[in-house]
Amino acid sequence: MRIISCHIDNFGKLHNYDVCFSDLTEVIEKNGWGKSTLAQFIKAMFYGLSGNARKSIIDNEFMHYTPWSNESFTGRLVFETNGKTYIIIRDFSYGKKGFFELRDALTNKISTDYSEKIGEELFGMDRESFERTVFIDESSKVLLGATNDINAHIGNLTRAIDDINNYDAAEENLNDYLNKMSPTRKTGRIRIMKDELLLKKEKIKAKETLERGIYECDQEIASLRANVEKISQKKKIVLEKYKKATEMKIKQLEENNLSAKNASSIKPENENEDGLVIRRLLLFICCCIAGVICIITGCMCLVLLPYGGKELYPVRILGIVSLILGILMFTLGLLNKRLINKKKKNDIKTKTGGDGEIIDASTGEDSVINEDFNSAGEDSAINVVFKSTGEENAIDHILADLDKRYEIAIRKIEAISKEKEKLIEEYEVILELSAKAKDLEIEIEKAVDKYQKIEKSRDYLREAKDNFLSKYLNPVKKNFDHYYKVLSSIESSFADLSSNDLISAEFSSNAQYADNISMDTDMTLLVMDEGRQRETDYMSDGIKSLMGLALRFALCDAIFKNEKPFILLDDPFTDLDDDNLLRAKRLVKHMAKEYQVIYLSCSKARELS
Repeated sequence: MRIISCHIDNFGKLHNYDVCFSDLTEVIEKNGWGKSTLAQFIKAMFYGLSGNARKSIIDNEFMHYTPWSNESFTGRLVFETNGKTYIIIRDFSYGKKGFFELRDALTNKISTDYSEKIGEELFGMDRESFERTVFIDESSKVLLGATNDINAHIGNLTRAIDDINNYDAAEENLNDYLNKMSPTRKTGRIRIMKDELLLKKEKIKAKETLERGIYECDQEIASLRANVEKISQKKKIVLEKYKKATEMKIKQLEENNLSAKNASSIKPENENEDGLVIRRLLLFICCCIAGVICIITGCMCLVLLPYGGKELYPVRILGIVSLILGILMFTLGLLNKRLINKKKKNDIKTKTGGDGEIIDASTGEDSVINEDFNSAGEDSAINVVFKSTGEENAIDHILADLDKRYEIAIRKIEAISKEKEKLIEEYEVILELSAKAKDLEIEIEKAVDKYQKIEKSRDYLREAKDNFLSKYLNPVKKNFDHYYKVLSSIESSFADLSSNDLISAEFSSNAQYADNISMDTDMTLLVMDEGRQRETDYMSDGIKSLMGLALRFALCDAIFKNEKPFILLDDPFTDLDDDNLLRAKRLVKHMAKEYQVIYLSCSKARELS
């Protein structure tokens, strides 16, 4: 396959530009002339422009190479393959996809041998694979590895390219699932579920505290209810005694009333006793009066005694006698009064039932009464009976105190019951949370199990692909070793050197350069240094450029075994020193014997001829 010529109407900085290509075409121009633009134009004729939706000028080829003059954004390219010559015509300003036309150069008729995806159909690889093989620019030092198209071509597996692409799609889906369910990423489902479970378990820790609180509420309520029951019994006993005393007093009144009705016919003993009391009272008064008079008279006689003579002896004796008599009379009156008081106390004792008990329920217990035994009938009887005794006030005080304690206790029970209900509600929430936590644990266990199985499946799938591709890795590695030894050898000769031949004996002295470089199934290069395989990023840009050039040439040999494509080099040797540059230029000129080479550079020092 060869490019014959191209014409550029307007593409970037190039306007109305024509160029014809030979087996080795060199374009040596200054910076800003448009060498990279020419390289991009050749690529765009086969693959179109990319990045129409990107905003960055660097990443958006359409924006980058659109002419500033707003003139036609077109060009054409003539190439030959399989004995036929074609003309590609593209107008990149014609809609998002641009205008594409393919004509047979011999007949100038529209050809349907290839579609607008002519690059993929002609080279058997997508744009990315094209850029990693035959399209070599200064970015070739960035070793990006192989693509599915490259792997398929290396293993002569063009028919299995869909399967390899399906592998990528499957691995991408598996990776998407693993990222979505990741137990370590903050946004991973398993991580989120584990964090949620930890939060639930933290809340569940309050379960024991709530259980203890509910138990304490039950104990306190039971204690209060027991005290209420005791005080209710106490109140019942008080009321029973109160009722018994009331009945006895009412009975006594009834007996007194009955005695009063029969007073006209039967003289009661009590009346005589009352008369005796009156007489004794009168006697007390008389004795007291007489005693006072006698005491006063005696005192006066004794006071006047020192001032009289013998004739006053009778008066003196009278005074002494009067004083003694007054004292006796006063003493007799006091004894009579004491008998009267004793009689009254005996009467009161008889009326109250004979025991004189006064009920007192103030036992000092801090409890509450549960039932109310007072009734209007009992209150009326009590008011009648105890109106004059004063015992009614004492009983009312006791009952009022018990009722007050009863109300306080009831309020406490209600308050504790509300607190208990609140604790029970929280406890039920905790129980529900515990059930959800168990369900979540089961869900996490299943998710982790599924995650591990899918992770193993992905690893097995990768291993299977690597094992499959490793069978076809050896030819690429041999070609790479061949080219890298040529590029890194101090003295080399291209006499009778074929790109598919192994390195000759004269290069064996520098075999360690390639022997220290390994390659994995992704075409990633690793350098053995200090006992460890290290990434090429640790190497200098010059060494990486040599590795990149050797790898791309090796891939071209492995992929294109029959018809060889063109190789486009856009100034890839800018990082090479003089010795490496010399060997690289000699290698490129040698490659031109098998491949059509288009070489672009801005320096005459890097000119091939």
